[in-house]
Amino acid sequence: MYVTSMRQADFGPRLYDELMYPAGLEASMVLAQPQGACSPLTNAHEVDGKLALVTISEELLAAGNPCTVVTMAMHVMEAGGRGVLFFYDEYKLV
Repeated sequence: MYVTSMRQADFGPRLYDELMYPAGLEASMVLAQPQGACSPLTNAHEVDGKLALVTISEELLAAGNPCTVVTMAMHVMEAGGRGVLFFYDEYKLV
C-alpha cells in the first residue's frame, strides 16, 4: 500500500495548527461502519474523537454513484471523528 496524495480538508481544525496541536495530532483509528461511509456511520460512538478509516472500493468509484469523498468525510465529521484516512481497497483486503 502506498499514499498517492494527501491534503488537508477544507473543514474542521487544521492538523498542522501548532496552536491547537503543539505536539501534533495523535488519535486512535477505527474502521468506519459502513466501511464506505456513504451513509451516516452506525458506529459513531466508536468514531467519536478518533480517526476513521474509510474503505473506498471499485463499486464506490463506479460511474453514477452519488457518494463522494466529501460525503464520506462529512459522515465522519458528523460522527465526531477527528479525521479520516481513505483506503483504496484495490485488492479487497478489508
